[in-house]
Amino acid sequence: MRRRLLLTIFFMMMVHFSACAATAKKLVFAVHPFLSAIELQERFLPLIEQLSLQSGYKISFSISKDYETHVDDLCSGKTDLAFIGPAVYVTAFERNPGIKLLGVLNGKIPLLRGAIVVRDDSALNSPADLKGRSMAFVSPESTMGFKLACYTLRNSGVSLDALGDYVFLGNHENVAFSVLAGRFDAGAVKYEVYEKMAQQGLRVLGALPQVADHPFVASSQLEPAVAQKIKNILLSLDQTESGKKILRALRPDAVAVRPVRDEEYDPLRLCTTSLPSLTADKHDE
Repeated sequence: MRRRLLLTIFFMMMVHFSACAATAKKLVFAVHPFLSAIELQERFLPLIEQLSLQSGYKISFSISKDYETHVDDLCSGKTDLAFIGPAVYVTAFERNPGIKLLGVLNGKIPLLRGAIVVRDDSALNSPADLKGRSMAFVSPESTMGFKLACYTLRNSGVSLDALGDYVFLGNHENVAFSVLAGRFDAGAVKYEVYEKMAQQGLRVLGALPQVADHPFVASSQLEPAVAQKIKNILLSLDQTESGKKILRALRPDAVAVRPVRDEEYDPLRLCTTSLPSLTADKHDE
């Protein structure tokens, strides 16, 4: 009798745990392909594990095929949570104002920086010298890898049509390597990538305007209580040593995720209002 009772209790517990596992909320966390897939996994998987552990939700990690897909999936609700570039966020918010800002990744310098870079041995001295020259960009939706580079070129008297040629190479590392290899006269990259490769023979031709950094966002279709729970976890990462380690994995200079408002991206909107609208397949390799 005792054995039967124990077996009944065990069976009921297994049914309970199976039901909990089956009903556990599943979320998709996506990033845009601004770096190689291997490096993105190394950077973000510790965060995904922590979010899953603290929230109790099963969170899967996804790298979007390209910047455009990243926006489409977020706006449609196919993606629940995302780490997103500033210009990509502006585009997504225009399409779906219900997207929720959860926080912004901050480094020791609390703004995103970028640069137009050339090889150390380049004869070019300023962005104005790029007329008739070739240039590598990341994606038409990349903040530093295209939009603010175009803004800087335009202010230097150089339109896209005035370039000898330009291509989109998909991520910042590809751009830096292509310039180092001599395939292009210049490239536009986020400052983090420049710093990583400066010793290999890159120098800054022109600094790009500094803007609010990459935000974490939630889909408009994600329940407010779930979004708030994830937000609270993100904003508290800097309060523990394990959280600080996760932040440094995301980016070596990262110190916190802080609250952010949509208005903080207005300077970026002003810089990019009249820039050309392109698709990556117009000039890509």
